[in-house]
Amino acid sequence: FMSYEADNPVIREEFLGFTPITDLSGRGIAETVIQLIREHGLDVHKLRGQGFDGAGAMSGKFNGVQKHIRDLVPSALYVHCSNHTLNLAIGDACVLKTIRSFFGMLKCVINFINSSPKRTTIFKNAIEATVCITKKRKLITLCDTRWVERHSSVLVFEELYPAILVVLDYFVEIDHYNKFYLLLNFAVQK
Repeated sequence: FMSYEADNPVIREEFLGFTPITDLSGRGIAETVIQLIREHGLDVHKLRGQGFDGAGAMSGKFNGVQKHIRDLVPSALYVHCSNHTLNLAIGDACVLKTIRSFFGMLKCVINFINSSPKRTTIFKNAIEATVCITKKRKLITLCDTRWVERHSSVLVFEELYPAILVVLDYFVEIDHYNKFYLLLNFAVQK
């Protein structure tokens, strides 16, 4: 993404595109980035900042992308991507037993409802009966690698929570199956 000012003082951010990279060294990636900037008619010497993750090829102070770009444009200060840092910190927190347990049970509930057309239909009916002001009709599967996607899953789960309880309670009543009871127990303790 590039952020830049045109003739007005409003900052614009635009995705420039995907480009193949054959040289994965810091220098090679930097040359590819600079070429991409120039191909879009932007003056690389007006570059004021660059942000990457902490991988050596990107952030290295001797041979990283940021070093090679700063050699060409000293005003292009490097800042470690704070979103990447936050994602790493949250990923580390996810090894805690209570958090692992929470997401494990959440995943079980989501998979239980989403993995059967019959349960999905019952769930949609429960949404209509219990959650009046939502356009959501499906739980979002948990993403194993991206925290922001997990966050979306949790928000939708919370929004559809009354319908989830109805569905789990329904299956406990008709099947008397312990798994449903455990899932319901988890959901009630939310």
